[in-house]
Amino acid sequence: MLTGITGCAVAGQASIATPANPAPTAYVPALTIAQPTTVTQTMTQTVQVTSTTTAAPVENAPEMSSRETPSASSDRETAPVDGELYEDTAAAVAVTEGFWNDTFKGWDVVWHGPSLWAGNGFYDSAKRDRATAEWWTEGPECGERAPEGNAFFCTSGEVAWDRPLMEAGYTGLGRSFVYVVVAHEWGHAAQQRFIADGEGPAVLVEEELQADCLAGTTIAGAVDLGYLESEVADPEELSATLTAMGDEGPWHGAGDHGSSEQRVTWFTTGFEGGIEACLGNA
Repeated sequence: MLTGITGCAVAGQASIATPANPAPTAYVPALTIAQPTTVTQTMTQTVQVTSTTTAAPVENAPEMSSRETPSASSDRETAPVDGELYEDTAAAVAVTEGFWNDTFKGWDVVWHGPSLWAGNGFYDSAKRDRATAEWWTEGPECGERAPEGNAFFCTSGEVAWDRPLMEAGYTGLGRSFVYVVVAHEWGHAAQQRFIADGEGPAVLVEEELQADCLAGTTIAGAVDLGYLESEVADPEELSATLTAMGDEGPWHGAGDHGSSEQRVTWFTTGFEGGIEACLGNA
């Protein structure tokens, strides 16, 4: 297990149901700018897909700063990725950053988003030497080298996702898959920011499920803001993505992502209820 990382997931029907671990009535925090602190979580997922879906191209995505824009050049080698997957992941990052920028601007606070490992967030566990079990020479670390099939936010302020994981979900489930993964990891970045700004009560003990809730808020909010076309927010495709990444059992404690049903429920709560439905009480 890695230390200092937070990861992603969701499942079931895309309709509101009462969570097995319901979130308290939420509030909008009055944030003040502060330096990030450290929270610790882990995530590893295996995605199983059985169908292929597609979505309309993303238009009107907000501009990103040079620090946030995926680039083919980096101090570390950028993992090779399929062109469409690369483009859609970059678009998902831009859309997600746009949502959080606007949200924090509404609170009169400046949002500082996470950075992308290797310039685009991708690492490639397929480069592992199976004979020696040695990892690729270049890969993200967050206490330890990232495992296979992982997507995570490290409390150092960096996000990364494994290429085989993203390819499997993108090919089998469609474009919505990358939006859910990216939005979930940015949810962890928001959690860390709440804690750093003295708004710790906003972060629930069910941190992974709350990240799903914030992901739902992000995708719905991006559609409302005109950053994302509604086809990418197709409930069936989003539900299939979350279902594929659910744990075998329900949420029991820190580090658990929750069952597929729980993940779909929490995601849908954020999708339909907005950010206030995801945050804890002061």
